[in-house]
Amino acid sequence: TIKWPKDAFWQFNIHGNILWAWSAAHAEAIANYINSKNRDEFKSEYAASLFRIPAYFKLAKHREIIVKKIRISLSDYIKLKK
Repeated sequence: TIKWPKDAFWQFNIHGNILWAWSAAHAEAIANYINSKNRDEFKSEYAASLFRIPAYFKLAKHREIIVKKIRISLSDYIKLKK
């Protein structure tokens, strides 16, 4: 039995709050969305999930750390796949 999001492969702990993604592509979409100054979740195939990201993660003061953690994880994942 999977306990979601606890068992999610793509998890990002931001000051004790867990942001999760279904896949590497979903994590990239989240990073792009969080990093955007003019957020429009409807431009993504992940629109439904981006719309539901808790407000905590959308705060400008958390932007840099969220995007950095996601990008590092994606970079590490790409290295492992090679």
